[in-house]
Order: sequence, then structure tokens, then C-alpha cells
Amino acid sequence: MLGVIQARMSSKRFRGKMLTDLEGVTILERVVRQLNKAKNITKVVVGTSVEESDNEIQAFCESKGISYYRGPLEDVALRFIEILKMEKPDAFVRISGDSPTIDPQIIDHATDTYRNGNFDLVTNVFPRTFPMGQSVEVLSSQKYLDTYECFTEDYHFEHVTKYYYENQGKFSIKNFESPVNYASVNLCVDTPGDLKMMVKILKFCKNDSQDFKHLAEAYLHLNNLSEVE
Repeated sequence: MLGVIQARMSSKRFRGKMLTDLEGVTILERVVRQLNKAKNITKVVVGTSVEESDNEIQAFCESKGISYYRGPLEDVALRFIEILKMEKPDAFVRISGDSPTIDPQIIDHATDTYRNGNFDLVTNVFPRTFPMGQSVEVLSSQKYLDTYECFTEDYHFEHVTKYYYENQGKFSIKNFESPVNYASVNLCVDTPGDLKMMVKILKFCKNDSQDFKHLAEAYLHLNNLSEVE
């Protein structure tokens, strides 16, 4: 199954975050590594934009032997469409580039669920019980190609699965939940403050935990310490 990582350098809240160092490894490379550990992922593609600022992502991917595709900046949905037409997978996994600790076991569960059912979309954010930064979506490629024609709002093209959730009656959507509700936990890196927190979490976990539960509990523990201080 194809894994697609959505990534750009022009984030308003944290410019250049994709190639920012996180304990010796860039955020983007961490996401690629985690996705490659998932058993059902056969290829990973970084989906970035044709904007000049994303030349750095192209250069980085080329230096690391990582597959990439460059498409529209604002129409992220079309970027995915172009990747699907190029790679021709039956289904694909969508991962945000701000998820450096995405748990491969969550990806495995999502892809297994998709393969064993008859779904248009398998997700863990509808509703969210997993931490932010542990979001996974598995989509039928053909259904997505057909559904793109229905997008009308600007945010449909920017947030590529928003239309599915707004029109859930039109789709077969399967949501799976965390055993513990960690919806309040933030394991994504969306701001410089998030980066500082992630450094603390990785150090606390000795930089070797892939289990989202350990990372989530570290986040809660460190937050409690901050409140006491």
C-alpha cells in the first residue's frame, strides 16, 4: 500500500519545520522512517509543492533516496490526485508531515482494518481519541479520484478528507479508537513550542519509544511537572 506524507516548508506557524532538526534527525525523515516500519506500506512518497521554498524538500529527498512528488501548493487534494494517477495504488495512507512519532502499529491497524472490510475511508480522527500527531487515514484510491469532483469549498482542497466527514452518509467510513482517550495530548510539531515539548518527550523516553501510549503518558507527565513548576 502507498504511504503519502503531506509536507511543505511554508507553514505559517512554523516555517521550515519539515527540515528542522529533532534530536539529530529532521522531522520529515522521522516521519518517513516511521511509515517505512509499517508492515503493509510498500512505498512512501513525500507530497510537496512546486513553490520555490519546497526546493529544499526535493533536495533533501533526493539526498536520502526518498520518493517525492511536487504539485499545487494550495490545492493539496489535486496534489494527491496526481500522485495517485502516477503510482496507481488501490488504496493509500495519508500522514501529515508534522507527525514525527507516528506509531507504525497504528498504521498497521488502520491498513489491516481497510483490507479486511469494505470501506471508503478508515480513520482514527472521527471522533479523535488518539493524540494529535498520531492521525492515520486510509482511503480507496478510486473513490478518492471520484470524490474530488465533488469538492466545492476552498477548505475541501486544502484539507483533503474534510468532504468525507461533512458528508459521512455518502461514504463507508470506519473509525477506530484508542483504548484510552488521549485526544487532549499533542504529539504533533506544529509550532516551535511543540518542538521544544517533543524534544523533552523523546529525552524522557530515551528517544527509542515507538509506542504512542508511552509517548502520550510522557506528554501528560511532563505537562503535570510544568504545571507544578
